[in-house]
Amino acid sequence: MSSHLKKRHLLVVNGSRDLPDLACQAEPGLRLTIITRVSMLDRVWDPDKYERIVALPRRASESEWLVTAQLVHSTDPFDAIVNFTENDQLATATIGEALGLKTYRRDTALAVNDKNLMRQRLREAGVDDTPSARVHTQDELDAAANRFGYPLICKPVSGVGSQGVTKLTRPADTEHAFSWARDAARSSSSEALIVERYYAGAEYSVECVSEGSRHVVVGITEKHTDPASFMELGHVVPAPIDDATTSRIVDTVVRALDALGVTDQATHTEVIVTDDAVRIVETHLRCGGGGIVAMLKEIKGVDMPVAPARQSLGLSVIDEIADAVRHYAESGTRRSAASWHATLPAHGTVRRVHGEADAFGVEGIYDVKILRQPGTRVEGLTGNYSRGAIVWAVGENAEQAIARARSSASMLTFEMSDVGPHGQGSDKVSDSATDYVTTEATAANSADSTLAAPVRP
Repeated sequence: MSSHLKKRHLLVVNGSRDLPDLACQAEPGLRLTIITRVSMLDRVWDPDKYERIVALPRRASESEWLVTAQLVHSTDPFDAIVNFTENDQLATATIGEALGLKTYRRDTALAVNDKNLMRQRLREAGVDDTPSARVHTQDELDAAANRFGYPLICKPVSGVGSQGVTKLTRPADTEHAFSWARDAARSSSSEALIVERYYAGAEYSVECVSEGSRHVVVGITEKHTDPASFMELGHVVPAPIDDATTSRIVDTVVRALDALGVTDQATHTEVIVTDDAVRIVETHLRCGGGGIVAMLKEIKGVDMPVAPARQSLGLSVIDEIADAVRHYAESGTRRSAASWHATLPAHGTVRRVHGEADAFGVEGIYDVKILRQPGTRVEGLTGNYSRGAIVWAVGENAEQAIARARSSASMLTFEMSDVGPHGQGSDKVSDSATDYVTTEATAANSADSTLAAPVRP
């Protein structure tokens, strides 16, 4: 057997940008095959690094994923499997189980990707007793609302990015909530919705790395969200909270991960802290977004995406990560990082983006990333994917870090075309300069944290 054939073979499920490079750094000579969807090919960076790239239709079934993986495996066997995203995790688990490759269990992936099933598991384990119901029709939503009482949250059962989320405070809200959530659900794997109890409280996300039954919380992030759209606007790392609150959050998240069967995985869990409980919003078998992992690396020296890359190859990371977290805690530093998003509240098409150099010029700024480039169509605050840009900064404390991030974001303006009356987009983009509107990403970027309710179709 040639030395080439002796090199181990890693199956990457879905597009992962530069993340497969982390696995190659951990094991030089590693060979890569990626199976993805045609719609995800733009997330396959540096195609020459792969032995092969296989693209499936957008609506490919789990069986098609499995048959494709089995075909490649029959001639060039895989030694390991990894999925850095939250897309197609059920397919990943199915492939891993069939080919004997270590990854998350199918029942874990199913519970994490089905919010109502997650609720059932957490109730059964005594972690979180939040009432919930899966609904498919307007009548079922009305019936559940009558059983649970108000206020409630309605959202897609497998949605992501805060899309289709609505707070219901009275019976008259159910018709709009159902329509809004159902429209968002049509782009996901299931059109079912979930209705559950609404809780008011401070919001946080928790980054964790697990190996076997051991869970290490890398960081707790304070979240700033728009109360109307539930879109995430900003993050602070680490969250400026006391030890008692930290302990409550850590205890609840660890018990939730145990209840869901999470092992050997990096996770991102969202929680709401009320006076009497820590409520799990959802958890994900992936690292957090919104600049969180970059900020954790800068502040605590922990590179979260390295964990799933190395774990997929059978390498342990837990002690190294625990040592880094402990070192940060013992250092006593208050150094913090914060991100803030510029949003695009108007319907229209991005014409130009101004102020990027000024945004970079704010003291402490580490990155300014334009998310919606010229030519992008936006439809108001419909979820995390309608944000226009993200900046993040470092400060000597949380207050300084977030002030710098918000100041930087306020420098960005978005010149929009095709904007109709009251922010409603017209059917055709006009080339007339008189039809261009320069809209600053006002409320979300300014010092005023109040954001106008989104214009919804």
